[in-house]
Amino acid sequence: MSSIPQAIQTALQHHQAGRLPQAEAIYRQVLQRQPRHADALHLLGLIAHQTGDDETAISLIGKAIAVNANVADFYNNRGEAYRALGRLDDAIISYEKALRLRPDFVEACYNQALALQEQGKPEEAVIRYQRALALKPDLSLAHNNLGNILQKQGQLTEAVLHYEQAIAITPGYAEAYSNLGSVWQAQGRLEEAIECYRRALVLKPDYAGACNNLGYALQDIGKLDEAVKCYEQALEYQPDFADAHNNLGNVLGEQGRPNEAVAP
Repeated sequence: MSSIPQAIQTALQHHQAGRLPQAEAIYRQVLQRQPRHADALHLLGLIAHQTGDDETAISLIGKAIAVNANVADFYNNRGEAYRALGRLDDAIISYEKALRLRPDFVEACYNQALALQEQGKPEEAVIRYQRALALKPDLSLAHNNLGNILQKQGQLTEAVLHYEQAIAITPGYAEAYSNLGSVWQAQGRLEEAIECYRRALVLKPDYAGACNNLGYALQDIGKLDEAVKCYEQALEYQPDFADAHNNLGNVLGEQGRPNEAVAP
């Protein structure tokens, strides 16, 4: 085996290329020679997270932190493992530790906002998304997620601005098109909503949410046959989609076909 720094570099190349078994084997070889090698512990933990073994990830990254408590990436990645397990309080604390070490750490700031949003704390999430965007204005995911919160809060004009920013930054962002369509629909601008949903489906043809939303907009303008096809398409992509089942039942009822309504 080459020197440990060279081995870590080789392993990172495998890791970044998605060759996780090769990277893992080298990290383990490093740890056989130096059991308290912080980078190898952390990166092995990162592989565990990437392959869905988040308990192991937390344990390994925790060992890395015990060796070196001053690396922001360690805390951010441990936070991601906590978040994957639904341990949102622990995740938020871990991201906060990362940000204390590196205040301009955009990824940790964004991840903390996601955890706060998942925890049902939209006001706090908004602050973190805004902070992430102050650090990285072209972070389209943050624009989209911030738009979602603002839309739920009834701040539709502001939500539109963020969805449009997300689309301008990432023109292939199907979810942002669908979310923008939902604002137009809420405002009664149905033709614009339909255009957004159709654009989302061009970008992501198996997008069940956009199919359902398009069906609802078409139903609103009286195009019931087209709406039925959209709901059926949504259910083909996502058979357990409760909203699409409900909407399909409603439109079949409107057509005088209640016996054909599909229960969720």
